[in-house]
Amino acid sequence: MSILFWLSCLFILLSFLCCFVRMILGPSLPDRVVALDLLTNLLMAAIALFSLYKTQPIYLDIVVALALVMFLSSTMYARYLERED
Repeated sequence: MSILFWLSCLFILLSFLCCFVRMILGPSLPDRVVALDLLTNLLMAAIALFSLYKTQPIYLDIVVALALVMFLSSTMYARYLERED
């Protein structure tokens, strides 16, 4: 694999760690939800890189399923905030 692949893995890992800290220390619930959405996006990017590494496109189905779950969770959280007010 090229150096670009390993650099992107490193950046995803660093972003994951920073986002995880924000999710734990976030001062409010919306901050934590946004951090969780970002963690899911980073997980999808990591799975896509793993699919590239293994040259198996079947892993991309997991990415599509995670995107659907992330969309539904964001929608449900928005409805929760709407009813809370």
